[in-house]
Amino acid sequence: MRTRRGMRRASDQRGPLGRDEGTFGGADEALFRATFEQAPVGLSHNAPDGRWLRVNDKLLEITGYSREELTSGMAFQDITHPDDLETDVHQARRLWAGEIETYSLEKRYLRKDGSAVWVDLTVSAVRGGSGEPRYFVAVIEDATERREAEQAQRFLAEAGEALSSSLDYRATLAKVARLAVPTLADWCGVDMIGAGGSVERLAVAHEDPARVPLAQRLQERYPADPEAPGGLHNVLRTGLPEVYAEVTDAMLEAAARDPEHLGLLREIGFKSVIIVPMVARGRTLGAVTLVSAESGRRFREADVALAEELARRAATAVDNAGLYEEAQTEIAERRRAQEELRASRDQLEVILRGIADGVTAQDATGRLVYANEAAARLVGFPSVRQFMEAPMREVMAGFEVFDEEGRPFPLANLPGRRALSGEGGAEEVLRFKVLATGEERWSVVRAEPVFDERGEVGVAVNIFRDVTEGRRAEEAMREVREAERSRMARDLHDGVLQDLSYTAAAMGVVMLDARGTEQEGRLQEAIDSVRRAAQGLREAVNDLRIEEELGRPFPELVGSLVEEARAVDPGCEFRLEVGGGFPKKPLGEAGVELSRVVREALTNARRHSGARSVDVALRAEEDELVAEVSDDGRGFGPRAEPGVGTGSMRERARRLGGALEIESEPGRGTLVRARVPMPAAAGDAPRGGSGGRGR
Repeated sequence: MRTRRGMRRASDQRGPLGRDEGTFGGADEALFRATFEQAPVGLSHNAPDGRWLRVNDKLLEITGYSREELTSGMAFQDITHPDDLETDVHQARRLWAGEIETYSLEKRYLRKDGSAVWVDLTVSAVRGGSGEPRYFVAVIEDATERREAEQAQRFLAEAGEALSSSLDYRATLAKVARLAVPTLADWCGVDMIGAGGSVERLAVAHEDPARVPLAQRLQERYPADPEAPGGLHNVLRTGLPEVYAEVTDAMLEAAARDPEHLGLLREIGFKSVIIVPMVARGRTLGAVTLVSAESGRRFREADVALAEELARRAATAVDNAGLYEEAQTEIAERRRAQEELRASRDQLEVILRGIADGVTAQDATGRLVYANEAAARLVGFPSVRQFMEAPMREVMAGFEVFDEEGRPFPLANLPGRRALSGEGGAEEVLRFKVLATGEERWSVVRAEPVFDERGEVGVAVNIFRDVTEGRRAEEAMREVREAERSRMARDLHDGVLQDLSYTAAAMGVVMLDARGTEQEGRLQEAIDSVRRAAQGLREAVNDLRIEEELGRPFPELVGSLVEEARAVDPGCEFRLEVGGGFPKKPLGEAGVELSRVVREALTNARRHSGARSVDVALRAEEDELVAEVSDDGRGFGPRAEPGVGTGSMRERARRLGGALEIESEPGRGTLVRARVPMPAAAGDAPRGGSGGRGR
């Protein structure tokens, strides 16, 4: 970090961007300086054009344009993505009119080659002595890699949910193809190897459903050549992906069999293609084809890796569905010929021996009558024989079983026991903790009853799918996010916040020389703005640091928020009341989210209500936690537009499975009430207490 003396020496050399002019071109971020010019009449955005005066090398790298192209009459609107233009222009208009001093947003630029790049943009206006805008300056950071990583995680999560939602693999693969468009590509096709080695296209998707028949017509009239050295059939033969990063018109002409074929290829608009195999247990089941067309996107290495992961998950789902279908077929045969299958249980063993999921069967008394090797490994036994010989009570005594929320799971509700009572399709996601080693494993457990000739349950079949690695990956991602929040809070506090505080102090010293002059008022306004910015930043830092408070009892956490509000606004009275039934233990992540709702409500009351007193009440009502923030401020009517903070509070309450209620009338104050289910982290905390105030 610079010393304050060093910062003072540098200030005389700084340009409008707040950084040394000499380092403009070598900055890590993209920078530009631009003039404001009124747009010609008739332009759709009807706002000032930002004509570039100066750009650095980083901006040229991000956009793909040369310095001459950007600074010879182009406007920043010319390369802004159409979907982001309205927001950007709206903020530029406000900046032009002097309504705001700066704005930040996440937007997309259209590179010279037509591809989109995500950036984080911060723009400020530089004004003349009479307040007229002279030009604006901006700092831009390339956010494409972060956005693509986030998009990839969201896509894989959605795909994983779709793949696990059904055992009908045809419907599942069709759903995955629809998910891939337009997140990964403009077109997505899924082909499977059928009986006798035939290839069947099970799904094809495009963002515009009206264009799907075009791909179907191409497939019907010009099916892929099974003997071709490249393409779909080669991927199915070799089990290796093929990537065509750029498909040229010459390549289409070389591949076309006749003019009609070439016309169809051009109408689809191939620009870039990825074909990845679907491989499960060393066997190629099919392939996923991704095509970039009208978007102009060129596939890169990261896209190939994401496509391979999608294909791997799809193959696993298809394989599991097939294995489950085989198991169900065997069970149906067992129901139709129970006596024959009793005499030869080896038939079931042949089908289930190679299944990756654990499979067990229990008779009507709950005794284990069958288990495969995967099931034995899942429960910690070295062999099926030892597992089968162990009493079931002894097996279960070695575990603690929890549900998805971390609550102890009643053994009477296990899917196998419910299946023995005749319930079909019983399924649970459970966490098993091995008491001897402390190891924890996650499994999706599904059970089906098998009825005998009298219609009574003879056997319950249990299928265990180990999903531990996926759960651990989710936890690792959460820890990464928490670490990043802590780093951001530390950097903001130790860097930007200290610089703002120093700037306010330095401006105060300068104002001593300006007393009695016309500059005194302007300097005071500037100092007040810096202090407000520092306070807003301090609140943001505190919000980021809430993640570090997971281990604090929730009432203490809210108490610190109330104390913080008192310190910021000593002219307003802040009170906290905690009901006797409210949990005194930490609430974990749920507590962090709920505390953010309370913080936002306190901030709104302090900044906007003009209240003389604000009350915070915490109480428990049956299986719910209630947090209320009420004030005696000016209130608002039913036609008032909700702010961003209100939307944030509603979303946090929704993620906790609860709801947000807001009551307000002009002159009667405002009440914000969050109701959420009792979090599992509250443990055995007492419930149903009273306390707090309502309106």
